[in-house]
Amino acid sequence: MNIVIIGAGIAAFSVVQSLRRLNANYKISVITACNADQYYKPNLSQALSCKIPLEKLTTAKAEEWTKKYDVTLFSKQNVSAIDVGSQIVYFADSKVAYDKLVLATGAGPVDIPGCVSNEIFHLNSLQSYKQLHAALAQNQKATIIGAGLVGCELASDLARSEYQAHLLYPQDEPLMKLFPEALCRYVKCALEAAGVICSSNRKVIRIDISNSQKTLQFSDGSSLNSSVVVNCAGLRPGTQLAKSAGLAVNNGIVTDSYLQTSHRNIFAIGDCAEINGALHQYIAPIIQSARALASTLCGVPVDVSLGNYPVAVKIQQMPLLFTMKDKAVEWVTEEIDQGMIAKGLNSQGQLAAYALAGKAQQYRSQLSAEIVNQSC
Repeated sequence: MNIVIIGAGIAAFSVVQSLRRLNANYKISVITACNADQYYKPNLSQALSCKIPLEKLTTAKAEEWTKKYDVTLFSKQNVSAIDVGSQIVYFADSKVAYDKLVLATGAGPVDIPGCVSNEIFHLNSLQSYKQLHAALAQNQKATIIGAGLVGCELASDLARSEYQAHLLYPQDEPLMKLFPEALCRYVKCALEAAGVICSSNRKVIRIDISNSQKTLQFSDGSSLNSSVVVNCAGLRPGTQLAKSAGLAVNNGIVTDSYLQTSHRNIFAIGDCAEINGALHQYIAPIIQSARALASTLCGVPVDVSLGNYPVAVKIQQMPLLFTMKDKAVEWVTEEIDQGMIAKGLNSQGQLAAYALAGKAQQYRSQLSAEIVNQSC
């Protein structure tokens, strides 16, 4: 059995690990545009305040893990095409045949005109983070575009490390794509108390760069100059290769609960995969998916059930923990001493999601049990 994996992030790496636990004989090839060194991406948004040295961010060198797991690696290679009929992957002047193909093509930062420059940083790769780290050695201020999970975590990390963080976002409050306004405002107050500048209703439409100076142009016609800019405006699943191969693509690469795409011998996992209509771009579901997919590839199909997993948000001034089993149509919030509880209710009035800020995390077990009991 020849298994080919495109990509070398945590999803691909986890599939390799899980496969080798189940089968020592399958031939595994990994093709990736990066150098294939492993790192734990959530650490990038807390590395400064946790004082993690750059060299410690790499958790496994490519030559080490590929040798350990007996993997043939094609690094720094861009796949040009997939021939689904002949089951061949083409890259550079080479090609590799597969029996089963796994697409672990990840996701990239949402495009903002001007962000193509290496001078606009992001936290979606270790290389870009190292460039950001070098820039911060020369500047004490950074502008962050986007106040989602990563943007808020980075702002928190910068503030704790005595940098000036300026958080820009097009919504009324940070995190508003996920949580109710009251909770978002509560978190914003904690960030502002730590020194973060929060600017709402600021939509960046273009970034102009001249002599290392970045000028952010806003939709209202105003502008802002900054030397260090980080794009945290969100992620776009890497679907282009799958689309070119004729696979079904929506927001991500469309898969069923077994991670099988519209072609029976091709699977997708991680940030690029849309599993039964939903994206699951967090570490816990990726690890769970990798275990299930490895079993499926070894001939014992296991479906992926990703309903109820907790996500920790590392806003150090006001830590958050949330679970979203189903879509909430109404939120109920309650402020407690040094914390806030937000409960998301579905159309039947049942608990579908929760978010706990600060000391409210003591209610995690109680609310998790309530969600589980309702699904029984």
